[in-house]
Amino acid sequence: MRIWSSFNLAVVLLTSLSAASFAGQREAERALKSGNYAKALAEFEELANRGDAGAQAMLGKMYARGQGVATNHSKAAELFRRAALQGDAEGAFQLGVFYQNGVGVGAHADKAEAAKWLRQSAGKGHPRAAYTLALMLLKGDGLPRSHDEGMVLMNQARRGQDMDAALYQRNQLDALGDQLKVRFEGGFGDGMETAVRIQGPEGKQDGAAIQRRFVETFFPGWQNYKQSLLSQDSKHIDAYEMTGPNGERETVYFDVTNWYGGTAK
Repeated sequence: MRIWSSFNLAVVLLTSLSAASFAGQREAERALKSGNYAKALAEFEELANRGDAGAQAMLGKMYARGQGVATNHSKAAELFRRAALQGDAEGAFQLGVFYQNGVGVGAHADKAEAAKWLRQSAGKGHPRAAYTLALMLLKGDGLPRSHDEGMVLMNQARRGQDMDAALYQRNQLDALGDQLKVRFEGGFGDGMETAVRIQGPEGKQDGAAIQRRFVETFFPGWQNYKQSLLSQDSKHIDAYEMTGPNGERETVYFDVTNWYGGTAK
């Protein structure tokens, strides 16, 4: 009975601490947003000293920007590292950018170390980390150029609503359309609601070849293993199913209604 009571007490204490940390984080974020840097700094420092990774990352950004405190890139990098080592995506992203630019981590940029932390952050779903690492790989910026991995990361960043990634891929799509003398409309085919519409192909065979070029551009190295013709909301949708180099599965959706002379039955 004593063990069970101790366990319950521990759970209550942990829950109370978590609730207090959450409340403190919200209070600090409100203060930061309103420009009350002194209060935000005090709140984040208290939470960071308790080991709160999110607060460590936010405090690091305040030191990096000189918000309520003298700018100190070394201190910011230290805080980002503490957060990143706990698995915090924002901390890992910021630390990766510091290594990319040689800020707060030594006299020179370290692109390999930058990639390490950016990859960790992107792996936790951070869109900006995915975009930043994608550009490094696509350009060969201090890393071996990798178009395949770069495009996977760029797709991830765009799907995560990173506006620069969306613009980058839209420009790619427009350039591909100019090259093939067609126009791409709709979305990027991530779902049936954002199916790609190809305007201008001369018949289904030409359209199918353009579909393959689309896939080769945005999913280099992937293989088509199945295609299915679906109907939704009076539309014909071609589901182009693929497998990636590591066995990943993706489906790109193309709106091919016009290829069949009108709306689906």
